[in-house]
Amino acid sequence: MPETSRRHRLSILLVENDKKQSDFITQLFSEKLYRVQSVGTGKIALQFLENGWQTDILIISHKLPEISGLEILKVIDTSQYAIVFLTNEESISLVVEAMKLGALDFLPPGTNLALELPFMIEKVYQLQKNKQEKYRLEAQLALVMQTVGEGIIGIDTQGEINFANDAAARILNCPKQNLLKTKISTFIRGKFYSSRIYQSLIEKSSFKMVEEEFLRSNLSIFPAEYSCQVIYEKEQMTGLVISFRDVSQRHETERELKKSEQNLRELNFTKDKFFSIIAHDLRSPFSNIIGVSKMLQENIDDYDLPKIKRLAKIISDSSNSAYRLLENLLEWTRVHTGRIQSKPDRINLNRLVFSILFLFESSINEKNLRAKQSIPENLYVYADPNMLATIIRNLVSNAIKFTFRNGSFEIRAEAEARQVRLEIQDTGIGISPKNIEKLFKIEGAYSSKGTDNEKGTGLGLILCKEFVEKNNGKIGVRSTKGKGSIFWFTVPIYLG
Repeated sequence: MPETSRRHRLSILLVENDKKQSDFITQLFSEKLYRVQSVGTGKIALQFLENGWQTDILIISHKLPEISGLEILKVIDTSQYAIVFLTNEESISLVVEAMKLGALDFLPPGTNLALELPFMIEKVYQLQKNKQEKYRLEAQLALVMQTVGEGIIGIDTQGEINFANDAAARILNCPKQNLLKTKISTFIRGKFYSSRIYQSLIEKSSFKMVEEEFLRSNLSIFPAEYSCQVIYEKEQMTGLVISFRDVSQRHETERELKKSEQNLRELNFTKDKFFSIIAHDLRSPFSNIIGVSKMLQENIDDYDLPKIKRLAKIISDSSNSAYRLLENLLEWTRVHTGRIQSKPDRINLNRLVFSILFLFESSINEKNLRAKQSIPENLYVYADPNMLATIIRNLVSNAIKFTFRNGSFEIRAEAEARQVRLEIQDTGIGISPKNIEKLFKIEGAYSSKGTDNEKGTGLGLILCKEFVEKNNGKIGVRSTKGKGSIFWFTVPIYLG
């Protein structure tokens, strides 16, 4: 036995009641360097095996006292041994049953043992090794199939599922036993004949990762990434193996990443806008204040009263502009550093608007504007007082800024279900549709000069939007170029 002797001495357990035949077989294999243990009954053989006696090969005679060879095969784990069945009967049914029970070969009566048995032992030992290796690989494959995170499904050429691992059952939200014999088309969203799986069945072709929408057993939809591998047996296609995974989380991560990128861009725009305002828009009114006040200081004795009043007005207007800008900058900074929270309270909207109009009385009179207020006296809202005042103050300031001299603007409000809608309508220059899209976005902050060349930064409307949203409201605008604008926003009504 050249091949086996290179590894180790093979162990044979011989179960034979015929002493003459037992001695012959023992002598035959001892000469070939096998380790042979012979026993005369099935009972003793079972005791040997139960006590852990290690053997590679079993040679079992059928006719034994107390327990027959077939009965031994019925009670032992035949997968552990290479088994040769010896029979002295010309019985096909006996041999068939022995082979079913795990024997790998048999020797019928009249066989030349010296010639046949050594070759048979080598053959069945190799067969047993191959079987055990197959079982090992199948067990490893089964373990991989059940523990892998991807769903794995096998289908036949008709699209019927004949195999599914635990991951497939989990992803499809369907018990494994219910998956079997189910058509794969059940879990494909849309037309099955449009899917890559169908194409693969028709074209007998494999493919790597593609993405389509699958259905769970409860009909919920999820994005699946999957591949197909064609299975062949004897050069005939017998089906497909489909490996798939739910990529919903990846999609969510990609959406979050895009959102983070957008937030980062907005933060960069915000930073750039902030420095632009400080560098230009805030410096301009202070330059006016410094320049005009210096001019007054040096020449006040030479100026008449009307000129002094004009210069004083420039200082006053520049100071108010710088103050409002600084106020918005501070509020904006508090919002973007998380240092401002909405603290809603009961607010009488009529009184708040009246107090804000009073603050702008000089500006309204300067342009000879008519300001109309149409707000019920008993209309109460539930919002943060400071934020709401900032919103209305900015919108009123814009109405004054963009309304022509001798024009008018109106502030009105009414209750709508659980919200109050406040509108500020002016008769000013209006805004083009293209520029309306930029009004509430920091990255495209829109600003234009007023009817008296008043300057602005566009920051006020952005702040309004953020404050409105912090108070569970919405903001918008309707405008016609050359005819005026209506800015509106909503806040919750006070329900008491």
